[in-house]
Amino acid sequence: MSIRFVLLACLATCLSAVTVVVDTPPSDAAGITLYRPQAREFSVVLTGRTHPNARVRIVRRADDGWKRVTVVRAGRLGRYRLVVLRPAAKPWVVRAVSGGVRSRQRTIATVPDPITDPPTDPTTDPTTDPTTDPTTDPTTDPTTDPTTDPTTEPAPPDDACGPRLQKADGTWWDCTFVDEFEGTELDGTRWLAQETSFSGVNNGPACIRKEPWTIEVSGGTLRLSAQRTAEQFTCKSPYGDFTTDRVSASVGTRDRFSQAYGRFAFRAKMADVRVPGSHSALWLYPSRHTYGSWPNSGEIDVAEWFSGVPDKVFPSVHYLGAVRNSHTGVDGLMPDANAFHTYVVEWTPTIMRFLYDGRLVYEHTANPALPLLGSQPFDKPFDIVLSQGWGQLWNAPTAGTPDRLTMTVDWVRAWK
Repeated sequence: MSIRFVLLACLATCLSAVTVVVDTPPSDAAGITLYRPQAREFSVVLTGRTHPNARVRIVRRADDGWKRVTVVRAGRLGRYRLVVLRPAAKPWVVRAVSGGVRSRQRTIATVPDPITDPPTDPTTDPTTDPTTDPTTDPTTDPTTDPTTDPTTEPAPPDDACGPRLQKADGTWWDCTFVDEFEGTELDGTRWLAQETSFSGVNNGPACIRKEPWTIEVSGGTLRLSAQRTAEQFTCKSPYGDFTTDRVSASVGTRDRFSQAYGRFAFRAKMADVRVPGSHSALWLYPSRHTYGSWPNSGEIDVAEWFSGVPDKVFPSVHYLGAVRNSHTGVDGLMPDANAFHTYVVEWTPTIMRFLYDGRLVYEHTANPALPLLGSQPFDKPFDIVLSQGWGQLWNAPTAGTPDRLTMTVDWVRAWK
């Protein structure tokens, strides 16, 4: 977790350039082309061409102007490709914009409505009259809903994570990790308290300690607390002892569970405070520093909350990037972050999608600085980490900050 957080968020989501089948030069006189959308079941593929390595914004028309959908960077040949979900309510009119130049407009149709009259579907009515108009092709009926296809496989049985979740490609996520925090103590087979005394990790001037009052499991939840002590004490560290009156809490799955790619979800509520001083985080950290020390080997902050900005929760990705080292989403509005919410990252070799309460708030595709390529450094297993600490710099404690700050975690789950 980067405590040197910079509140200059990345508003661009960089998707890696993928070769497109179409190989004709841009047809728009303006120099940027958006080809006809290629519809899928619940999504649509947008492709086009512009200048090599150019930044391309996809925007949609709204009542009050054009709104950004996402951003992609063209490849060295000027091609770009991305996938967006199809709208549910009404069609979108979209276009591509690069360097102030706009492409022609294209329309993205809505998700098909389900069939409500079974007799009109000859695939489900064995008594269909063969004299029915032979020109009718049910396979091209735009109202056909693939979910009613009798060949569709039913959802598999629940697993340890609960009801099975379906991926965008129709396959199913498989549960790989779950902790509902039942019982009265932290499960040592799943978690390790990251104490400063042996790890050397510290939260600024605070000492990370495992105490009954910093790490508590009760009532089906995990409570991580940062505490200001009545007196100064000596914090032991392999990198040098120091004196402080602040304690933080952090637990992780180091040497117990790690995973590259997948779906990671947390249900948690942040500390009940709305003045600077508290820093809560649900994050992923590399099991090994394969590419070097932080930030070279990467870090994924699924949800990071600063009480100095209490109405937002931030997803961030840290690594040595070709453009910058820190990439942060700023659309995680959460006015009641001190209530329970669900925070998710879906991490694949090509993209990370951050969802809060099921709402997509940020996407990012790795664009590492050389010599790293592709999805590096996010191609190695990462641990799960939960932390409650003290804020620093612009989010440092003030006279109004409580002496005790607690983040409560209801459950943690992971899938492959």
